[in-house]
This record gives sequence, C-alpha cells and structure tokens, in this order.
Amino acid sequence: MPTHIYTIKNSDMAEYTYESTIGFAYPDDKSNGEAIYRWWHAESKLNFYARYSDAEAKNAKDLGYGEPEIAFYAPAGDIPGVVPIFRFWDQESGDHFYCLDPNGEGSGYTPESIGFHLFSSEVANTKAVSRGRYGGDLYCIALQFKSKTVPYRYETVRALSYEEASAVATARLGTSDEAKFFVTQGKCPFEGNNPDGFK
Repeated sequence: MPTHIYTIKNSDMAEYTYESTIGFAYPDDKSNGEAIYRWWHAESKLNFYARYSDAEAKNAKDLGYGEPEIAFYAPAGDIPGVVPIFRFWDQESGDHFYCLDPNGEGSGYTPESIGFHLFSSEVANTKAVSRGRYGGDLYCIALQFKSKTVPYRYETVRALSYEEASAVATARLGTSDEAKFFVTQGKCPFEGNNPDGFK
C-alpha cells in the first residue's frame, strides 16, 4: 500500500506523486481556522493528521511518530461551502487516507471518522490542500505558457509513469490552447522560470 501526504506547501511534495486536491484551507490562523496537526513517521514515511489532543499525541508517540507540526488551518464545519473530509486507515500499512468520499474512493481502508473540514472550492486567503502518494520516479516537466511574462518553467515531479507525469504537466498549464509541455525522465537541470526557452 502507498503512503500519503496532505499539504498546502509545494516543497512538501518533493518525494510524493500528486494525486488530487481534496479541498482548500487557511495557511495561517488569521482567519480563525482550527489548527490541523501533522505527525510524521520518519522510518515508514507515514503521515497522520488530526486536531491536537493529548490522546492523539500519546497514540502517535506510542507508534513512533515524531513531534507534530501545524499542517494548515481548517474552517469550521458550519460555514457555507465547507465539506467534511473523511478519515480512513489501512491496518496493513498504517497509512491514513483522507477524502471527500464517505466510502473512501474504493481504497478498501477502514473508516474512522470525519478528520476535519475544508472549503470545497477556493475562497479568499485559502490554499489548495494537495494529496500526494509516496514513491515513483523523477520526471522533468518543461512548461511553455501563453503568458509572455513567464513563458517557460521547469519543475521536477514524481510519477509512476510518463503518462502520469504528462497529466501533472497538463494540470499545471491549465486550458490554454497555446500552452505546451515536454516531459523527460530524470531531474530537471534547474528549477523555476527560464526566459531563454527550452534547453
């Protein structure tokens, strides 16, 4: 079974393959959101997310997880446009799975509870919560945008296949007919914008 991460930070996805956006959360506590903590298990690469409580902290520590850090801030469940995110658990791997589907997207994981709430679409001062799967090979996606201000960009991603890396590139570009991309296996020679075009 794979292990998953849920994050608003692109930097957290370096070793993970993007799967989907499960919702939108606040990046800080300025909007009165509720802190959702991430516990991380260094050896197994497992991630666990929950509101902080002494019981959750003790359970995570007993299972070998490190000290928690705040992953993002979740909105209250009674706000319009907010949806529940269900928490599931796989006994064999120890992986926790969070999604909008109360049936766990057919994962076969055991349902546990509602983990937290997220906005179903982007609102002011929120960021996308991405779900990533650990594993896969490195691919370099070179993006050519319609915009002349940022015409080219390089990004290294993890994916299980060329087709999956191409799907990530397509999602990054959006719907512009003039946008193009190239995918090669391996790490990009450099990261970020390149005004000189493809190399």
